[in-house]
Amino acid sequence: MSVRRLLARLILGLLVVGLSWASLLIGQRFTIAEAGQRAPETFTAESDFSIEDTAETERRRTAAAEAVAPVYRRDESVDQLVIEEIRSLFRGVKQDTVPDNAEPLPQVTTSLAPTTTTTTTTTTTTTTTTTIPPETTPPETTLPETNAEAPGEVAEGDPAGETVPAVEGADEGPETDGPPTGLATGEEQAPEEAPAPEIIRASGISGRVFVDVGLDVVFNEDVDVGLADVRVVARDSTGVEYSVNTSPRGTFALTGMASGPATVLVDASTVPARLTTTSDRLLRNVELSEGGNLVLDPLPLWVQITPRQARLESLRTGRLLLSEEVVGALANLAEQDVLREILGRQSWLDLVEQETARLAGEALSQNGGITNEELSDVKQDYRLRTVLVQLPDADPDLWRSVSAVVTLVATELLQANKTVDEVETERLREEAAEAAAAEPAMIQYEAGTVLVESGEEITDEDMLLLQAAGILGLAAPGYIALAAAVLLVVGLLGAYLMRFRPAVWGSLRRLSLVGLLIVLAALSARSVALFTDAAPALGFLVPAAAFGLMSAILFDARIAVLFSVVTGSMTAIATLDTSYSLFALLSTLVPVLFVSAISSRGSLRMAVLYMVGMLGALAGGIAWFFQVDANLLTVVGIGALNGFVSGLLGSALLSFLEIAFDLTTSLRLLDLTDRNHPALRLLEEKALGTFNHSLMVGTLADRAARAIGADPLLARAAAYYHDLGKTHAPRYFIENQFGTQNPHDYLSPEQSVEVIRDHVREGVGLARQYRIPSEVAEAVVTHHG
Repeated sequence: MSVRRLLARLILGLLVVGLSWASLLIGQRFTIAEAGQRAPETFTAESDFSIEDTAETERRRTAAAEAVAPVYRRDESVDQLVIEEIRSLFRGVKQDTVPDNAEPLPQVTTSLAPTTTTTTTTTTTTTTTTTIPPETTPPETTLPETNAEAPGEVAEGDPAGETVPAVEGADEGPETDGPPTGLATGEEQAPEEAPAPEIIRASGISGRVFVDVGLDVVFNEDVDVGLADVRVVARDSTGVEYSVNTSPRGTFALTGMASGPATVLVDASTVPARLTTTSDRLLRNVELSEGGNLVLDPLPLWVQITPRQARLESLRTGRLLLSEEVVGALANLAEQDVLREILGRQSWLDLVEQETARLAGEALSQNGGITNEELSDVKQDYRLRTVLVQLPDADPDLWRSVSAVVTLVATELLQANKTVDEVETERLREEAAEAAAAEPAMIQYEAGTVLVESGEEITDEDMLLLQAAGILGLAAPGYIALAAAVLLVVGLLGAYLMRFRPAVWGSLRRLSLVGLLIVLAALSARSVALFTDAAPALGFLVPAAAFGLMSAILFDARIAVLFSVVTGSMTAIATLDTSYSLFALLSTLVPVLFVSAISSRGSLRMAVLYMVGMLGALAGGIAWFFQVDANLLTVVGIGALNGFVSGLLGSALLSFLEIAFDLTTSLRLLDLTDRNHPALRLLEEKALGTFNHSLMVGTLADRAARAIGADPLLARAAAYYHDLGKTHAPRYFIENQFGTQNPHDYLSPEQSVEVIRDHVREGVGLARQYRIPSEVAEAVVTHHG
C-alpha cells in the first residue's frame, strides 16, 4: 500500500478517535476534588485572587428590589360602580314607597246631576248622567307632620278665611234680554209666553281641598296641607256652570249663583297622582238658600304609600348593612318626599343622594384612589366627618340626621379602586436588582491563604472557591486516559480490518463508514449514561443492537461480531458500569443471527420482533445477576423497548448509509430486482425485447451464482441492468425488431459499431441517474468485455 493511502487512513483513524473522545467527554468531569468528598490535600491559594460573594450580592439585589415602591393604577370602573350603587339604593328607597295595591282616584264625569228650574214664563230642564264608583275608605298610611303653608290673601266673609276667586259664567245684572248666561250649548229657549221673573243670583258655595295627613277626615291646619290648583265645577238650579281652581291653601269659593238645588264636582284629572279619596266626596248635591253662602265640608285626599314597616324590612334585608338610625331616616325622607312631590316641592332624597355621591366620589379620588389596605381606614375617617345637607323647609334636627345618612351610606358602599400594577412593579424591581448586581460584592484572597484543609469535607462553596483559585483545572491524567482507551479500541479494530478484511481496508469509502459507526456508538453510549444516575434502568436503553444490525447488513457477520467489541468498549468507557457494558456487547450480537443472510423486507421485520423479545430477556437477566438498583420488570420493559427502537433506528439509517456510501446491500439488491423499479419499467416500456432478454439472463446468472457460491442477488441485479442503455435506440438491436427491417442495413459498418457501442455509454448515464450501485452498474460497462 502506498504511503499516500496509508496516510489517508491514519488521518481518518485520528479523526474517528477525536470525535469518539469528544463524544465520551459529554458531561464528564475529571477533577482532583469533588463536592461531598474528603480533600486529598490542603489547598492553598497560589496567587492573589477574588471571588464574588454571591450571598452578599443576592442580599443587595433583594434589598434593591424591595426598596422599589409598588406602582398603583386606578380602576375608574369601580368609581362608576360605587356611584351607580348609591343611585340604585336611593331609587329603591323611592320605589318602595309605591304600594303594590295602589288604586287610582275614582273617575267621576264632569257632567253634573239633574237640575230642574221652573218659572212662570219658561221651564228649562237639563239632564246629565254621573258615574259613581263604590265608596272607599282612607288607606292606612301615615305621613310625617308638616307645618308648611302657602301664603294667601284672606277675603272677608270667607268661612275658611281664604281668598275668593272670580266666578266664571256669573250674571252681572239682574235683567237680561236672553237666556241666562252659561247655559249649556245646544239648549233651546222655550217660546216666550210671558216675561221671565227676575233671577236673584246672590248665593255662593265655599270649601277646601286638602291632603289629610292626620287621617282624621278633619282639616287640621297644624298637620294637614291644602291642595292648590284643583279645579272645582258647580252648576246652579238655572243650569249655569261655574268653575274655579283652589287657592295655594286649598280653599275655593263660588259666588253669584241662583238659589235652589246645585251640584258641586271636583275634577279628578287635576288632582295629583298618588292621592285618592271616595267618589261621594268628589261629587255632591247641595241646596243653596237665597242670598246665603254654603260652606261645604273639607274634601280630604289621602296619600297612597307602602306601609312603613314593609319599607323598613326592605331596607334591612338589602345587601347593605345599614344601622337602624339610617334605615329610619331613609324611610322618613321617602315618606316626606311623597308629599313634597305632590305639592311640587324639591325632593329631599335627591339632595341627600347628590351629597352622598359627591362624598363617595371625593373619597375615591383622594390620593389617587383607595387600596384594599386603606379601605377600612378611609371608611372610618369619612364616618367621623360632618356633612351639612341643607334641606329646604326642614328644621336643623333633620339636617343632622341626614348628615349621618350621607356619611354611613357613602362609606358602606366604598370599594377599593386602586390596585398594584404587578407587571410594571416587577419590571422596575428587576431593573433595580440588575443595577445592584452590576457591581457584585467581592471577597479578596491573598497568596498563601489556606482554602481547604486536608481531610476536610469539600462543600459546593469550596468547589467554587477552588475553581476561582485555578486549582480545579482540567485533570490531564483523566482526559489522557480516556483518549488512550478510545485510541486503543479504534486502533485494534483498524489492525483487524487491515489484516483480515483487506476489501474493507482497501476501500476508503467503507472504512469511513466503519469510522462513522464507531463515533455514533460512542455518542449513543454517552447520551444514555447521562441519565443512569437518576434512573439506573435507562442504562439498558443503549441502542447497541442497531449497530449490530447495520454492520451485519452493510458489511457481513464477521465485522458485526467485531463491532460488538466496539460497542461494549465504548459503553464501558461511557458508563464505567459492567452490567451496561455486557448488555451492549451481547445486544450487538443478537441481530447478527437474523439479518446476516436476509433475503426480503419481511425477514427484516421479523428480525426486529426477535430483537424485542431477546433484548428484554437479556436486560432482565443481566440486571438480576448484577443486582442493578431498578425494578426488574421495568428493566425488562426497557430492554424490549430497546429492541424496537434499535430496529427502527437501524432500518432508517440503512437506507441513508447505503446510498451515501454507495454500498450494495442485500436489501438494496432486493429493491433493484423488483420489476417495479423505475429503471426496469423504463426498459420494459422502451425496449420490451431487451427487457425480456435481461430477465432471462438474470435467471441464468442467479443459478450460476448459486452453483459456484457467489452472490445470486448481485448476479441477478447486474443481469437486469446490463443492457439499460439500449433504451436510447432500441430498434437498432435485433431483439427489439418485431417484423421490421433492420436499420443497420442502411448504415455503414463504422456507424453500426458506433450505435452498438453507444448503448454502454448511455447505460452508464442512466445507472447514475437512477442511483444504481456501482457494483451493479459495473455490469453495464463490463458485459461486453
